[in-house]
Amino acid sequence: MEHLLAIALGPVQEFIATARRTRDLYAGSRLLSEAAARAAKALAREVGAKNLIFPAPEDEAGLERLAGAGIPNVLLVRVPEGKDPRGLGEQALGAARDYLRERAEEVLGPRRDLLFWREALAQVEDLLEGYYAYLPLEGDYPRARERLMALLAARKNTRDFAPVSWGSPAYKSSLDGARESRKGGGPPQGAARPAPRGVPRGARPPQALVEGGARLP
Repeated sequence: MEHLLAIALGPVQEFIATARRTRDLYAGSRLLSEAAARAAKALAREVGAKNLIFPAPEDEAGLERLAGAGIPNVLLVRVPEGKDPRGLGEQALGAARDYLRERAEEVLGPRRDLLFWREALAQVEDLLEGYYAYLPLEGDYPRARERLMALLAARKNTRDFAPVSWGSPAYKSSLDGARESRKGGGPPQGAARPAPRGVPRGARPPQALVEGGARLP
């Protein structure tokens, strides 16, 4: 039996909330689009580009052109009989996560000696939110798609709360304030730091006083 499979990538709202400038919004949107393109290519290799509904390329060359222009973070695919929709969903999410790790290694790799490298990669691997849903396609495509998108919305609302693998007592990054800084070169993570002048011992110093400025992620 054929199936419809929908995949959604995020976090869209987190990128918006942590953006400080419009270029941050662009960078977050572009990363998600490129990750979605990598997921779409993985699906196209398994089921053929003609079975991609959204985006809807004519062939793999058309998919490359769409990827250059930008692909939305929601994918919809028709899964032929004999293919496992769950396996395809996992494969697509894995391709998207691999892409983000490759980009991190490309951008941060030349500076790895200045970073807590293992923790930095762990943050990147934990960044992407990926969800999928599928159901049998039994002839009534409009109704099946409506039900599928409702299932996907319900799955997105059922959050995964896995334990954080990269947490530490390090200072928060001043770029978004949500994650610990991954910049090395100072005292070991978790070690006591002397309080800056004017800050009582034991008090958490203002972010601007930490080594004279921002802490990198």
